[in-house]
Amino acid sequence: MFFYKKIKLKNSFGMTMIELLVAVVILGLTLSYAYSIISSELKGIGKTRNYSAAVLAAQQTIEELRHLPFENLETIIAGTEYPKSIKIGDIDFSRKIKIEKTLDAANNTIDLKVVNVEITWSVDDGAVVTYKMTTCIHKNS
Repeated sequence: MFFYKKIKLKNSFGMTMIELLVAVVILGLTLSYAYSIISSELKGIGKTRNYSAAVLAAQQTIEELRHLPFENLETIIAGTEYPKSIKIGDIDFSRKIKIEKTLDAANNTIDLKVVNVEITWSVDDGAVVTYKMTTCIHKNS
């Protein structure tokens, strides 16, 4: 028969206060690091959403211009009936449109116009962001 000697440890029934404090500090550092990562990712998602909406506003503007009469593009854009701003979601975009006639080698006007669309919007910190898109519109397009 074997006899075992019982060993009794002092305070073996739980964690010490220092062990608990170290665990809480490690947990706090881990959670704060995770929060900073999530926060920066959410800001990046918001910027991407705004930029995508600006691209959509520029494309929508160009498609609207393609459906207007080719000969009157400049006068329609300069008039008050064409909106200078566009709202997508909760963002107000302002748009500037510049239309240039295209010349051939003999300085004759051809049936092609260069359209520059500039979309600007304000972000949360007050900065103004700009997106530019350029395309050509042909008389028969």
